[in-house]
Amino acid sequence: MSTNRTHRPESTSRGSAASFSEELSTNPHMDVYQRVTDKIIRELEKGTRSWIKPWTSSPGQAAPGRPLRHDGIPYRGINVLILWSEAMERGFASTTWMTYRQAKALGSQVRKGEHGATIVYAKSIELAEDDPSANEETVRRIPLLRAYTVFNVEQIEGLPTPTERAQTIEPISSRIDSVDTFIAATTAKIVHRGNRACYLPSADHIEMPPYRQFIDTPTSSAAQGYYATLLHELIHYAAFRIMPRRCAFPWTGEQHRRGMSA
Repeated sequence: MSTNRTHRPESTSRGSAASFSEELSTNPHMDVYQRVTDKIIRELEKGTRSWIKPWTSSPGQAAPGRPLRHDGIPYRGINVLILWSEAMERGFASTTWMTYRQAKALGSQVRKGEHGATIVYAKSIELAEDDPSANEETVRRIPLLRAYTVFNVEQIEGLPTPTERAQTIEPISSRIDSVDTFIAATTAKIVHRGNRACYLPSADHIEMPPYRQFIDTPTSSAAQGYYATLLHELIHYAAFRIMPRRCAFPWTGEQHRRGMSA
């Protein structure tokens, strides 16, 4: 007995979970903005990522770095997400990427059969236009987004030693002045020490790992991880200030001593 089935294309050898940039480069004629947007939506539909502790036990512990260009300059914006996804999908340990021409200029060669990651270059074009109503020339800025391909250094043969060493741990992100100002305005006592983040009601202070122990993760920069953690603990601090009896009621003496960290 035969049954009617809707024909489905066969999966590729790499499985159904395509890498971030693979879907971006499926149709080179598709609008780049739409390709990036569609892929982000697909990644979001996969569900919420598990929480990742954004700090290390000590400042000297190795940390995952941001994707870097061949000259050591970190990528920014959507390219960080694309290359993080690509590295996780293919199992690359290196954080350094470069174009085919950049590798060739270094006397190196992309291995035969390797496929690159499609990332984007964004800039704005300024066009001078006459404005009859104002009787003057105005400048109109047009955003431009172009796609291009990069390869991880693990896909390239014959790289010189200095380029191999370009994969270094990027210094932690700079502090955010506006957030520091907000935190200072709360007047909360914050003690930076150890390897835990919590609010201690008995001592009425927040304990945080030192700023230098925070690292870049696949979901946030070092600075974002630090401030997200500290602001979370400030919620516990504020709750005790606003509703001290309600917050303290269900707590045992041991819980009160150890502090709130959830």
